[in-house]
Amino acid sequence: MREQPLLQVENLTIDYILADSIIKAVRNASFAIGKGEILCLVGESGSGKTTIGLAIAGALPENAVIREGRIIFKEKRILGRGSKISTGKEDKIMMIFQDPASALNPLFKVGEVISDIIKNHLGIDNSVKIKEKALELFRMVELPDPERVFDSYPHELSGGMLQRVVIAIALSANPALLIADEPTTMLDVTLQAQILNLLLNLRRRLGLSMLFITHNLGVAAEVSDRIIVMYAGEIVEEAKTRELLNNPLHPYTRGLIECIPRTHIRYSKLKSIPGTIPDLRNPPKWCIFADRCTEAVDLCYKIKPDLIEFSKDHRVSCHLYRADKK
Repeated sequence: MREQPLLQVENLTIDYILADSIIKAVRNASFAIGKGEILCLVGESGSGKTTIGLAIAGALPENAVIREGRIIFKEKRILGRGSKISTGKEDKIMMIFQDPASALNPLFKVGEVISDIIKNHLGIDNSVKIKEKALELFRMVELPDPERVFDSYPHELSGGMLQRVVIAIALSANPALLIADEPTTMLDVTLQAQILNLLLNLRRRLGLSMLFITHNLGVAAEVSDRIIVMYAGEIVEEAKTRELLNNPLHPYTRGLIECIPRTHIRYSKLKSIPGTIPDLRNPPKWCIFADRCTEAVDLCYKIKPDLIEFSKDHRVSCHLYRADKK
């Protein structure tokens, strides 16, 4: 019998309501995350990655509307924006954002912030035990001098230290699922590698499941078990990481891979995907990528391709792989 996924997202469709228009941010997104698995959402800015993460965390902004779909976490349905996910101590979803400084109140010491979360989520009232737990979490995320960090304001810590603090705060709620939204974007290359290694070590140590959101396919290749490629609010391809990198099917996925610089190759000009993402106020009713695709045919401008299972654990949305052409 196949194990029930930790998280299921079914036909999720989300709009943003603006003063003069509606942004169709996510359309018919469906996927699952297994226990202990790291799933990466990859795509350009505006592809809907963060919107999906916010929906799962129950943190969508007020102008977001869930038009359709279900999110099921630990076999419990999450009902839209701001829903309470669960009551059990093991049933939490926590989110890490790309700018750790903006996630922390500059008026409070980081020790105060994490203590408040430990008290509310773990039910610990004793201040000594709360601090002990906070210092334990700071050591878990490999922060040097945890005592000093506990008594520091955010502006007194470096970017790398702040990101570790934010990870520790997320872990303080004892989550089953961690959503990491571009957690290394604000850091230099050396610190990026450290944070990625830390997240992988935490997955192994705690058995965490993760939804990792990134625009960098190279980063996704380093951390993920499975990758979903998104474009303009839609899923265009999904596969296990090695399968997707070794056998990319969708023209957009192939374009992303070709855009990754290789250190052993000298370029006169870095590769890019020509064109721009379509206007999501009025997305095309045909293939969302057709206008930028070098392989588009007449059918691509008439009918939207279905997201089909091309092979075991490999889905793609492209007319090149229709069932009658396989």
